[in-house]
Amino acid sequence: MISDQRASEAFEYLRDTTDAIGAAKGELERSEILRKRVRKKLFLSADGSVAQREAIAENSSESEAADERYVEAVTAYATLSAKRDIETIALDVWRTESANRRRG
Repeated sequence: MISDQRASEAFEYLRDTTDAIGAAKGELERSEILRKRVRKKLFLSADGSVAQREAIAENSSESEAADERYVEAVTAYATLSAKRDIETIALDVWRTESANRRRG
């Protein structure tokens, strides 16, 4: 059973994390763009066959750093999104329980 206090906390969490979820999504998109940009830049500056140039671009420390930033952004966004989903479920359960109490 979800108490009124718990429902209020869920609503407050959702309200208070609106900017954070937007920022996390922005960082996720930004880090994906960076990953692509780093690889393209390294590919263009490398010598050799296409396969060799791709390998150089993939195995650089710049690509590794961009990948790490991307993974961190995915983790932050997914974690915040999951927590928001839990709070949304809590509110949905509270609404259902409240409706049932009014009827019953």
